[in-house]
Amino acid sequence: MSEREASSGSAALTVALIGPTHPYKGGVAAHTTTLAHELSEAGHDVTLISWSHLYPSALYPGEQAVPGGAPDVEPFPRTLRVLSWARPDTWLRAGRRLRDVDVIIVVHVIPAVVPAHLALLRAAGVGHATRGASPATGPRTILIAHNVLPHEGHPGSRQLVESMLNRVDAVVVHSDEQARLAATLGAHHVRELDLPPHL
Repeated sequence: MSEREASSGSAALTVALIGPTHPYKGGVAAHTTTLAHELSEAGHDVTLISWSHLYPSALYPGEQAVPGGAPDVEPFPRTLRVLSWARPDTWLRAGRRLRDVDVIIVVHVIPAVVPAHLALLRAAGVGHATRGASPATGPRTILIAHNVLPHEGHPGSRQLVESMLNRVDAVVVHSDEQARLAATLGAHHVRELDLPPHL
């Protein structure tokens, strides 16, 4: 329980959820948006920090937005689209704004976005405790890894993902295979949760 929770007598948390949402298409964006709604309905103070420019076009040459502009899932009202893959200053500014939240949840999509996530967490003051050393500092951190590593291997992907898994306090995956892979890559605490049939 944080000092904020103790002083208010409430178990509600301030949560920053980092991930894609509308107008981006696909299951990950829909899952992220639905998660923001669910956490808010559970009584938590949630802000969804999303992307104005998510993928480099060289890595994702197809259409990234929902066709026709209609959202797959009702947009979350407290959404800030402040992150740009091409603007590292946006990663740092967003992270500095999150220094006082209780929990940062990062949605892991592809390794190319890991540098942005790592910079954001560092700017938020996140410092993972090493075994036998001083306690962790800053907000607690959870990584939701829909796929720990991409299906297609790219040079450096494994090292980027490993650095991310070692930075966060806990990792959520959706299968036994992904749980084993996350643990192999150094995740400190892995929890397997089935994907809900929310669509």
